[in-house]
Amino acid sequence: MEKKENQRIQLTKRMLQEGLLQLLQTKPLDGITVTELCRVSGINRATFYRHYKTIHDVQVDLERDFIKHASPSNRQPRNLSEAKKMLEGTCSYIYEHAETAKLLFLCSTDEDMTRRTNELFQSFVELHKNEPTITDMDRESLRMIFSFMSGGGYNLLRQWILEDVPKTPQEITDILFNIIYSIAQSSEGHNTSRAVLSSNGR
Repeated sequence: MEKKENQRIQLTKRMLQEGLLQLLQTKPLDGITVTELCRVSGINRATFYRHYKTIHDVQVDLERDFIKHASPSNRQPRNLSEAKKMLEGTCSYIYEHAETAKLLFLCSTDEDMTRRTNELFQSFVELHKNEPTITDMDRESLRMIFSFMSGGGYNLLRQWILEDVPKTPQEITDILFNIIYSIAQSSEGHNTSRAVLSSNGR
């Protein structure tokens, strides 16, 4: 009984999320009313308020679900090759769901997506944490490096989708990987010239 109830809740939330995506194609988030969303979603107002307080709450759930599906794995990569593969998986998901990503980028406060990007990019730097110069760096310096990576990486992905930049997920992965790798190598005091090379020798 409990399982069926959970499935019913998930179905209701999915219907509301799909209804919100439909409405976002023609109007901004703050122009959408609960009544309008319920009509499009086939859900009554009482049911809506059983799960959400505002339209924004639906958007937050939608955003979190998107980020969750865009993340190929919750575990830390064991090496740079694995990290790059995970990053390519994220780029591919965003590319395959570009219309949804575009709507979320336009109406998002960026907080959740930026945080997830920070977690993803931090995993690259974590692979270098045992290097002598990394272990000598203070916590605040590392935190700022992570913030720089996540902010820049997030905005690169945002520009790619919103401006329909003609780049494949693999090409975007190469760009992001080289930027992240260069910063990580620079923080260790190493030569960064090899960072401009992609995995296929371009």
